[in-house]
Amino acid sequence: SDPLGAGESIEPYVLNPKLKPASCPSIPNQGHVYTLEEVVVLSLCNNPDTKSAYLSLVQSANSYAQNYSAYFPNVTATATWSKNTFFSPNSHSISRGSGVSADMTLYDFGQRELGIDAAEQTLIAAGYSYDSTLQGSIAAALNGYYQLLTSQNGVAVAEESERFAQASYEAAKLKHEIGQVALADELQAKSSLSQAILSTQQAHNQLALDKAALARLMGLQPEETVEVAELDDSTLVFEPLGGKLAELTALAKEKRVDLIAQRANLEASKISLRKTQRENLATVSAGVNAGIDEAGIVTRGTTRNHSIGLSVSIPIFTGFSQTYNENNARASLEAQQETLTQTELNVAQDVWNAWHNYETSQKSWDTSLDL
Repeated sequence: SDPLGAGESIEPYVLNPKLKPASCPSIPNQGHVYTLEEVVVLSLCNNPDTKSAYLSLVQSANSYAQNYSAYFPNVTATATWSKNTFFSPNSHSISRGSGVSADMTLYDFGQRELGIDAAEQTLIAAGYSYDSTLQGSIAAALNGYYQLLTSQNGVAVAEESERFAQASYEAAKLKHEIGQVALADELQAKSSLSQAILSTQQAHNQLALDKAALARLMGLQPEETVEVAELDDSTLVFEPLGGKLAELTALAKEKRVDLIAQRANLEASKISLRKTQRENLATVSAGVNAGIDEAGIVTRGTTRNHSIGLSVSIPIFTGFSQTYNENNARASLEAQQETLTQTELNVAQDVWNAWHNYETSQKSWDTSLDL
């Protein structure tokens, strides 16, 4: 049941075609070799982090829709039944009552409107936070894929090095037996073989860890067999960014969804402060009441009551709670401002680090081709 349309308010985020797969495939059978695209899609579909982020978005949407309930009347039904016994004289009385009452706020100096505005900004922030979680899941899936691919190749390299070290040791041992080399050469070859065996064991251990990490991202159990396919190395030489550092930093400050979410949170804090400041103003309400009371000892009497009227509630003194509520709202606003500043600095630092790491990676790739 969604009478106030909470589900419709999250559609722009849930149905974002850039971040959500069109459909979620089933988990492949054992022995399947996962491509890069399959790893990303399965991570988006099955990772508990993405599901938790979606549920948080739903909670924000429900909180946003709940604010509209302030424009509807509150209707309450009551029913009572009691029996009183008297011992002098010995008698008893029975009374019954039932009624329906309704009340509705007519005017509160804009508190309801500000509450909706603040909830809307909070919902916007939650939507961008959800998108940020999806982007983080995509990045984690990509990283997990390359980590596992590196570990798979690392095991192959380590096993080949071990076979080479084994052959070298056997050759050195034979040469020592026939007197061509000293014992030190045989011992040095044996030491190299032991180191190669240790490297192979470490490579297998790292492979097991990376398999479990990628399995978790895709919503699988750690003991599941996960193997990823090789990637066409030619795609690594493409330049996807095409901008200078300053340009990319400015673009990140404009597009980063976590930064946009923080700005929405700051706006929500500003609106919440204005709402809190108006809570010490009057509230005008209308009320309607209708009921029936029955009571009697010997004879029964029935009383009907009906009422309709307006009421004005003006807070005079609230034990300084209003003062501290406003102080808390101001402190929250200032904290949001500082958090926004810190987020902007973090974004600039992220771009700086990523840019230089990427530049270094390109040069390392070129060097590896030469080697």
